[in-house]
Amino acid sequence: MKKLCTALLSILLAGAATAAEVWQEAEDFTSSNWPHRAIYLQKDGSGASGGLILELFTAKKPAGADHYYTSYEVAIPTDGQYALWAAVSNPASGWASPIAIAVDGKVVWDDPEEMKWKSGAFGAPAPRAVLGWINPGSVELKAGKHRIDFRVTRPRRDSNAYSCFFDGFLLTTNPAIRPRANYRISKLQPEWKKQLAQFKDFRALQFATEQKLVRALMKEKAPVEGISDENAAMALKKLLARPLPAPMPKGSIHRIGVHGMEIPLVRKGFQDDKTSRAFELLARAGVDTLRTAELCWHRLGKDAPANFDFENIDYQVEQADKYGMNFMFTIGYPAAKFNKHPFHLSTFRPEHEALFREYLHLILPRYDRYAQYWEYANEVDAPKVWWRGATPQDYVRDCRILREEMDRLGIKTPVLGISATYSRSAARDKNGEGQEFTRRCLSAGLERYIDGYSLHYTWQMKEQDFVKFFRELSPGTVSDKLVNSEESAFSHPSDIIKLMARNLYLHRFESVYCYLARDRMEGASLNRSGFFDIDWRPKLRLLSLAAAADAMKTRNLVRMAEPAEDVEAYLLQNNPAAPAGSPKYAVVLWKNGAVEAMNPNFTPSPTLKPATVRFRDGKVVKAVDWLLDEVPFTAASPQFEITERPLVVYCDELPSWPEVTRSEWLKKHRACTVATSEAVVPAN
Repeated sequence: MKKLCTALLSILLAGAATAAEVWQEAEDFTSSNWPHRAIYLQKDGSGASGGLILELFTAKKPAGADHYYTSYEVAIPTDGQYALWAAVSNPASGWASPIAIAVDGKVVWDDPEEMKWKSGAFGAPAPRAVLGWINPGSVELKAGKHRIDFRVTRPRRDSNAYSCFFDGFLLTTNPAIRPRANYRISKLQPEWKKQLAQFKDFRALQFATEQKLVRALMKEKAPVEGISDENAAMALKKLLARPLPAPMPKGSIHRIGVHGMEIPLVRKGFQDDKTSRAFELLARAGVDTLRTAELCWHRLGKDAPANFDFENIDYQVEQADKYGMNFMFTIGYPAAKFNKHPFHLSTFRPEHEALFREYLHLILPRYDRYAQYWEYANEVDAPKVWWRGATPQDYVRDCRILREEMDRLGIKTPVLGISATYSRSAARDKNGEGQEFTRRCLSAGLERYIDGYSLHYTWQMKEQDFVKFFRELSPGTVSDKLVNSEESAFSHPSDIIKLMARNLYLHRFESVYCYLARDRMEGASLNRSGFFDIDWRPKLRLLSLAAAADAMKTRNLVRMAEPAEDVEAYLLQNNPAAPAGSPKYAVVLWKNGAVEAMNPNFTPSPTLKPATVRFRDGKVVKAVDWLLDEVPFTAASPQFEITERPLVVYCDELPSWPEVTRSEWLKKHRACTVATSEAVVPAN
């Protein structure tokens, strides 16, 4: 018997050694309408093959098709009976959609019961361990090219969402495959140890995986960003030609902000040469303040304050301080073990108040000299995401404690509250979110403990009621200090100038913090609004930010005007912080009518017909476009063609255009749509 088993084992091993195999990564499709690719890497090698998966999780029906599909052209090396193994979410479960698998256009397998997992789950720690091996059967294939389609035709049983996570598939003539709960099923896939050895450590491998994906997605989804070697070199040359900023006068408000020079993008000991240069280039562009969440409790450590690690925040502060930048420090969010909810986006249980006060005692005196604002928590009016298991009363309790500790330390730096997103409309009030959450905070006494409100994403005209809600919330007190602590524009890089002008002058925010410092993946979504690309090269939108900073950093609004139909113009004058020798006046203007997108999924609008706008004869000093290039004009009789791309005109004397008040402008250009937003969990 022993000899027989040995003989059988030898035959199986020989068959495995000579088996024909084809391995296909799911993300390397021929065509697909699945919306996302996501990074699934784990330090122990239990992530996805190649570190990436295809991800489908949406309640939307597929556009222009009756099902979601991902299609592959594979080359079969030899005739034979091929077993199909796929690493995919469990089609037989309620949490994942059933799938159909077609070969050369004909559905071969579509019975969920035949596709139950034949391995344990893998891919990530629970509940993100969404991959397992299925083996619905075998199919006879001839040598040559064949098409394999994976189709998701209906939602999962548990809800109306289409849900499928897909790592890849193997076609093999080896009958002895017995997969473990791990991505590697074939010799054609790289071994985990070899991958780590190639990149030297896990962090470098993690970045290389993200880099590969972001580069591909930027070409595919974001041509408007103009990512290229030539544009990066041009932007770098222009920025290096700009002087480093002179120190701002003491007490000046730093207006031009960026969010994201922090973990996971900026981490001491990783790409220090590139991140150090990025701080310098931001400074040369005119950025003078940064928003960071690095001082949140859970970022400093997963335990009590006595065990905090300040290495990363100290590196960021050191780099920013070289160039006179200050910070908005977003704080709070204790380590999960102390919280009312088993996640860090919550607040502490009452028995841990002493530890919370200890946390504040550590961070406030150590970092206040770098602070322009202390912002307590983020988007708490979206409590299911950012204030889990906690109440408006808890938020006010925390702000009270923060104020008490600041008073004991003699700290006068303004505290900003709410960090609002859902309060942009009353749509979520019935759930106790949004404006209703904010009103409950006021009823609990919030105004006694904060100095202002921070808001997110306000530059589009449809957001004017969002700003109005907060202006009218605490008139004459807290509502007088509004700050936009997270803002972005996706429709075109030049829209940075528009969002800065509207937020600083139309809505009268003290400061504006643009999101994001560098392109990155956030979960399965590409965030392409960075001022640097994935390789820390400056993007065109950083030139746009520099143009905005030159015009607005040290100038106040004289008046608004509409010198031609749909032309939005801001007439600005130097304030006391303006550098000596800078032109006294600047006019920032553009023509409205193009799409204004806060979300990356938008339809580009056609180019607008220009409007001709005249300035005072002999009074124009220079004109600069959004790429910092000077625009020619006739000095004796200056006029400019104004398009959807903003223009900055520097003058010795302002034009005599009739004034349009803020309220008149808002009334005339009121957007018809109601603003909505979705709070997103950060993905580090």
